[in-house]
Amino acid sequence: MLATVLVAGLGWAGASAPAVFTGNGGGSGPPLSLVLPGAAGLGLMMGLVLGSAQAVALRGATSHPWRWAGANAAAWPPAMCLVFLGSSLPGQDWPVAWLLLDGAVTGAVAGTVVGLVTGWFLPSLDGGTARRESLMPSAG
Repeated sequence: MLATVLVAGLGWAGASAPAVFTGNGGGSGPPLSLVLPGAAGLGLMMGLVLGSAQAVALRGATSHPWRWAGANAAAWPPAMCLVFLGSSLPGQDWPVAWLLLDGAVTGAVAGTVVGLVTGWFLPSLDGGTARRESLMPSAG
C-alpha cells in the first residue's frame, strides 16, 4: 500500500508540475485532441511504474508478479483519458455540487475501467493466459 500511495503521489505531482510552473490563470487549455493522447501516454507510463511497484509486493504471492505491471500499463491509459475528459467538462460557473458529482462519476467510471482491464489479466499472474481460465469452468 505504501508503494502504491508513494508512486501515485509522485505521479500526480509530476503531472501537475507543468500547470504550476506555467501559471495557467484559467485561460483556455489545449484542445482535447492534444490532451487525450497525452493522458494516454501518462497512463501508460504511470501504469507501468505503479504496476511495477505493486509487482514487487506481489512476489511470493503469485508465480508471475511482473505481469501485473503489464496489466496496469494496459489499464491506465483509457482510465486516464476518462479522468482528463471528465475534468475538462466543468465550466467556471458550475456549482460545487455539480463539480463533486462530476468528480465522483469520473472517478467511478475510470476506476471501473482499471478494475475490468486488470481483472482480465488476473489469471495470468499464476501462469495461465489472460482471461482463459476465468471463462472456462474448472474440470473437477
